[in-house]
Amino acid sequence: MSQGNFIKNVIYRFTRRYPASVDFYTRATFSTNYETGVITKTLTKTTARCALLTTKGALQQLDLGTSYKGGYFDSHTRIVLVRASSLGSYVPDIQDWLVISGDRYEIKEIQNLFDVGFILIIRHTEGQATNAVYSLSVSSTIAVSQEASV
Repeated sequence: MSQGNFIKNVIYRFTRRYPASVDFYTRATFSTNYETGVITKTLTKTTARCALLTTKGALQQLDLGTSYKGGYFDSHTRIVLVRASSLGSYVPDIQDWLVISGDRYEIKEIQNLFDVGFILIIRHTEGQATNAVYSLSVSSTIAVSQEASV
């Protein structure tokens, strides 16, 4: 079995066994109206339904086969393992950000795994309140009435 196929099978098993939904956001366009000062941003959202979310210590235990002892523990840093096939044509970029369970994370490092998956080292955005990222949709309603007199 080639190294790429082995990694593909490992990623598939982990993401199926411990699934997490991850939303990737990338800035598509950014424009400013200099007369009014209005800033317009267009974002693109890509959802990976099966991703593995873990801590750095857990990944080191997996790599070393031993318990993690000593060192610096950062409670805000997480690791996301995601299959490339679950992202479609989207490729993660260092300027993008993630939303997991309503919390926003910035991407600190991206490691490509033979084009079959990605390891993302992410960090919780400081000052971001829990569940402060909302999905919104715009709709409008028109009420019409008519009166007739005889």
